[in-house]
Amino acid sequence: MVKLPEKHSLSWVVFLAVLFVSTVLSFFILALLLRTPIGGENLGGFALLGIIVSLAITIGGYLGARIYFITALIFDGIATAYMLFIAANQTAEGWSDLVGVISYLFTLGIGLIIGILLQLFWRIRKLKKEVPK
Repeated sequence: MVKLPEKHSLSWVVFLAVLFVSTVLSFFILALLLRTPIGGENLGGFALLGIIVSLAITIGGYLGARIYFITALIFDGIATAYMLFIAANQTAEGWSDLVGVISYLFTLGIGLIIGILLQLFWRIRKLKKEVPK
């Protein structure tokens, strides 16, 4: 199992880079599955979405929100798998690319919200234990 770095560690840049590359790669796989031509606009869009997603996930870990990071990372995996499932099965004929990306973003958004809530609940619980009676 991978040990997460301490908060404010520059080791989080490695997580950021790996997550960026895996996100961009998943969008390339989506385009290949759908036999969509990949042009300059696509590359820019893939890179932009990749950096936004990887920053949104790793910023929590960098700031010390480990529960948020782990939850968001799990949901990123689920969202990626769901997006590729939609593309592979072409469940929305002619719209699979758009439906896949929107499903990815929606599922990831739910994961980010759940991660924030879990991190807040954990922090509140920890603060209540620290308060002397």
